[in-house]
Amino acid sequence: MEGLFNIGNDVVKKTFTMAYASSVYLLIVNRIAKGYSAKELSFLLGQDDGFVDELQRLKRSTNDLELLVALNNIFREGNLVIGEYDDEQRYQFEQRIWKETFGTCYRMGYYLNEVESIVFFHLIDHIKYDESQEKFIEERILIEVAIQDLIDADYFKRLRTPLELYNRIQLWLERSIRPMSLKLVLDNYWGRKGKAPLKRTRQRSFGYRFQQHKSDS
Repeated sequence: MEGLFNIGNDVVKKTFTMAYASSVYLLIVNRIAKGYSAKELSFLLGQDDGFVDELQRLKRSTNDLELLVALNNIFREGNLVIGEYDDEQRYQFEQRIWKETFGTCYRMGYYLNEVESIVFFHLIDHIKYDESQEKFIEERILIEVAIQDLIDADYFKRLRTPLELYNRIQLWLERSIRPMSLKLVLDNYWGRKGKAPLKRTRQRSFGYRFQQHKSDS
Protein backbone atom coordinates (compact mmCIF):
# COMPACT_ATOMS: atom_id res chain seq x y z
CA MET A 1 0.00 0.00 0.00
CA GLU A 2 1.24 3.47 -0.81
CA GLY A 3 1.19 6.25 1.76
CA LEU A 4 -2.13 7.89 2.57
CA PHE A 5 -0.78 11.41 2.22
CA ASN A 6 2.05 12.87 0.20
CA ILE A 7 2.73 15.73 2.59
CA GLY A 8 5.53 16.15 5.12
CA ASN A 9 8.53 14.01 6.00
CA ASP A 10 7.54 13.17 9.59
CA VAL A 11 5.60 9.96 8.96
CA VAL A 12 4.55 7.22 11.40
CA LYS A 13 2.73 4.03 10.39
CA LYS A 14 1.36 1.84 13.17
CA THR A 15 -1.46 -0.62 13.78
CA PHE A 16 -3.79 0.14 16.69
CA THR A 17 -7.44 0.59 17.64
CA MET A 18 -9.88 3.44 17.08
CA ALA A 19 -9.88 4.07 20.83
CA TYR A 20 -6.14 4.72 20.82
CA ALA A 21 -6.33 6.93 17.72
CA SER A 22 -9.16 8.86 19.37
CA SER A 23 -7.10 9.43 22.52
CA VAL A 24 -4.38 11.06 20.40
CA TYR A 25 -6.95 13.19 18.58
CA LEU A 26 -8.61 14.32 21.82
CA LEU A 27 -5.23 15.17 23.35
CA ILE A 28 -4.28 17.43 20.45
CA VAL A 29 -7.68 19.04 19.91
CA ASN A 30 -8.18 19.82 23.62
CA ARG A 31 -4.66 21.23 23.89
CA ILE A 32 -5.23 23.52 20.91
CA ALA A 33 -8.66 24.55 22.24
CA LYS A 34 -7.06 25.60 25.55
CA GLY A 35 -4.39 27.59 23.71
CA TYR A 36 -1.46 25.59 25.09
CA SER A 37 1.62 24.60 23.15
CA ALA A 38 2.85 21.02 23.56
CA LYS A 39 5.66 22.26 25.81
CA GLU A 40 3.21 24.24 27.96
CA LEU A 41 0.96 21.22 28.44
CA SER A 42 4.02 19.13 29.36
CA PHE A 43 4.85 21.72 32.01
CA LEU A 44 1.33 21.70 33.48
CA LEU A 45 1.50 17.90 33.63
CA GLY A 46 4.76 18.17 35.57
CA GLN A 47 6.70 16.41 32.83
CA ASP A 48 9.80 17.10 30.76
CA ASP A 49 9.47 19.48 27.81
CA GLY A 50 9.11 16.81 25.11
CA PHE A 51 6.55 14.63 26.91
CA VAL A 52 3.38 15.78 25.09
CA ASP A 53 5.16 15.98 21.75
CA GLU A 54 6.08 12.30 22.15
CA LEU A 55 2.43 11.47 22.92
CA GLN A 56 1.29 13.33 19.81
CA ARG A 57 3.91 11.64 17.63
CA LEU A 58 2.93 8.15 18.86
CA LYS A 59 6.32 7.68 20.54
CA ARG A 60 4.72 7.35 23.97
CA SER A 61 1.44 5.64 24.87
CA THR A 62 -1.59 7.60 26.07
CA ASN A 63 -2.88 4.44 27.76
CA ASP A 64 -2.06 5.56 31.29
CA LEU A 65 -4.68 6.18 33.98
CA GLU A 66 -2.58 8.76 35.85
CA LEU A 67 -2.06 10.65 32.60
CA LEU A 68 -5.78 10.68 31.77
CA VAL A 69 -6.64 11.92 35.28
CA ALA A 70 -4.02 14.67 35.00
CA LEU A 71 -5.30 15.71 31.56
CA ASN A 72 -8.88 15.85 32.83
CA ASN A 73 -7.74 18.13 35.66
CA ILE A 74 -6.18 20.48 33.11
CA PHE A 75 -8.83 20.42 30.39
CA ARG A 76 -11.81 20.28 32.81
CA GLU A 77 -14.67 20.94 30.40
CA GLY A 78 -12.79 19.21 27.58
CA ASN A 79 -13.85 15.83 26.23
CA LEU A 80 -11.48 12.95 26.90
CA VAL A 81 -14.12 10.21 26.96
CA ILE A 82 -12.98 7.45 24.61
CA GLY A 83 -15.14 4.57 25.89
CA GLU A 84 -17.54 4.89 22.95
CA TYR A 85 -14.77 4.17 20.44
CA ASP A 86 -13.92 0.68 19.20
CA ASP A 87 -11.13 -0.86 21.27
CA GLU A 88 -11.20 -4.26 19.60
CA GLN A 89 -10.64 -4.07 15.86
CA ARG A 90 -7.20 -2.84 14.83
CA TYR A 91 -6.43 -0.74 11.77
CA GLN A 92 -3.25 0.38 10.09
CA PHE A 93 -2.92 4.10 10.72
CA GLU A 94 -0.64 6.64 9.16
CA GLN A 95 0.18 9.97 10.79
CA ARG A 96 2.00 12.90 9.24
CA ILE A 97 3.12 16.10 10.94
CA TRP A 98 4.49 19.06 9.02
CA LYS A 99 4.98 22.79 9.42
CA GLU A 100 3.41 25.55 7.36
CA THR A 101 3.84 29.30 7.67
CA PHE A 102 0.55 29.45 9.60
CA GLY A 103 1.32 26.61 12.02
CA THR A 104 1.90 22.89 12.50
CA CYS A 105 -0.41 20.40 10.79
CA TYR A 106 -1.37 17.00 12.23
CA ARG A 107 -3.09 14.53 9.94
CA MET A 108 -4.01 10.92 10.66
CA GLY A 109 -5.81 8.41 8.48
CA TYR A 110 -6.35 4.66 8.31
CA TYR A 111 -6.68 1.96 5.69
CA LEU A 112 -9.99 0.14 5.23
CA ASN A 113 -8.39 -2.30 2.80
CA GLU A 114 -5.71 -2.39 0.10
CA VAL A 115 -7.28 0.41 -1.92
CA GLU A 116 -9.56 2.39 0.43
CA SER A 117 -8.55 4.78 3.19
CA ILE A 118 -10.18 7.43 5.38
CA VAL A 119 -8.82 10.63 6.91
CA PHE A 120 -9.40 10.31 10.66
CA PHE A 121 -8.42 13.87 11.59
CA HIS A 122 -6.63 16.94 10.29
CA LEU A 123 -5.72 19.58 12.87
CA ILE A 124 -3.77 22.82 12.66
CA ASP A 125 -1.82 24.15 15.64
CA HIS A 126 -1.08 27.87 15.29
CA ILE A 127 -0.12 28.45 18.95
CA LYS A 128 3.11 30.39 19.42
CA TYR A 129 4.96 32.01 22.30
CA ASP A 130 7.47 34.75 21.54
CA GLU A 131 9.21 35.50 24.83
CA SER A 132 10.56 38.77 23.42
CA GLN A 133 7.05 40.22 23.02
CA GLU A 134 6.43 43.09 25.42
CA LYS A 135 3.18 41.61 26.75
CA PHE A 136 4.99 38.43 27.81
CA ILE A 137 7.90 40.36 29.33
CA GLU A 138 5.43 42.31 31.47
CA GLU A 139 3.61 39.09 32.32
CA ARG A 140 6.80 37.43 33.56
CA ILE A 141 7.59 40.43 35.77
CA LEU A 142 4.18 40.11 37.43
CA ILE A 143 4.66 36.36 37.87
CA GLU A 144 8.07 36.87 39.47
CA VAL A 145 6.55 39.23 42.04
CA ALA A 146 3.73 36.74 42.69
CA ILE A 147 6.11 33.80 43.19
CA GLN A 148 8.23 35.80 45.62
CA ASP A 149 5.10 36.78 47.56
CA LEU A 150 4.03 33.12 47.69
CA ILE A 151 7.46 32.08 48.95
CA ASP A 152 7.28 34.75 51.66
CA ALA A 153 3.80 33.52 52.59
CA ASP A 154 5.12 29.93 53.01
CA TYR A 155 2.95 28.69 50.13
CA PHE A 156 5.71 26.28 49.13
CA LYS A 157 6.01 24.67 52.55
CA ARG A 158 3.80 22.01 50.93
CA LEU A 159 4.54 20.27 47.65
CA ARG A 160 2.86 22.12 44.77
CA THR A 161 2.16 20.85 41.28
CA PRO A 162 2.71 23.16 38.29
CA LEU A 163 -1.06 23.16 37.70
CA GLU A 164 -1.75 24.18 41.31
CA LEU A 165 0.77 27.00 41.03
CA TYR A 166 -0.56 28.08 37.62
CA ASN A 167 -4.12 28.34 38.94
CA ARG A 168 -2.99 30.02 42.17
CA ILE A 169 -0.99 32.73 40.40
CA GLN A 170 -3.84 33.47 37.98
CA LEU A 171 -6.09 33.91 41.00
CA TRP A 172 -3.43 36.02 42.73
CA LEU A 173 -2.98 38.28 39.68
CA GLU A 174 -6.69 38.25 38.77
CA ARG A 175 -5.81 37.61 35.13
CA SER A 176 -4.99 34.73 32.82
CA ILE A 177 -1.35 33.97 32.03
CA ARG A 178 0.47 31.73 29.60
CA PRO A 179 1.92 28.58 31.18
CA MET A 180 5.19 29.26 29.35
CA SER A 181 5.57 32.59 31.15
CA LEU A 182 5.25 30.79 34.47
CA LYS A 183 7.66 28.05 33.42
CA LEU A 184 10.36 30.51 32.35
CA VAL A 185 10.13 32.39 35.65
CA LEU A 186 9.86 29.26 37.79
CA ASP A 187 12.98 27.77 36.18
CA ASN A 188 14.94 30.55 37.90
CA TYR A 189 13.55 29.63 41.31
CA TRP A 190 14.30 25.93 41.64
CA GLY A 191 17.64 24.20 42.03
CA ARG A 192 20.09 23.01 44.65
CA LYS A 193 19.78 24.11 48.24
CA GLY A 194 21.71 27.31 48.78
CA LYS A 195 21.45 28.16 45.08
CA ALA A 196 17.67 28.50 44.75
CA PRO A 197 14.74 28.82 47.18
CA LEU A 198 12.76 25.90 45.70
CA LYS A 199 13.43 22.29 44.81
CA ARG A 200 11.76 20.19 42.13
CA THR A 201 10.90 16.57 42.89
CA ARG A 202 8.74 13.82 41.46
CA GLN A 203 9.05 11.44 44.40
CA ARG A 204 5.89 9.30 44.72
CA SER A 205 4.01 11.39 42.15
CA PHE A 206 3.06 11.31 38.47
CA GLY A 207 4.81 14.59 37.70
CA TYR A 208 7.26 17.08 39.12
CA ARG A 209 6.25 19.13 42.15
CA PHE A 210 7.86 22.15 43.79
CA GLN A 211 8.66 22.79 47.44
CA GLN A 212 10.70 25.18 49.52
CA HIS A 213 14.07 23.88 50.69
CA LYS A 214 14.07 23.01 54.38
CA SER A 215 15.88 25.40 56.65
CA ASP A 216 19.06 24.21 58.40
CA SER A 217 17.87 25.70 61.68
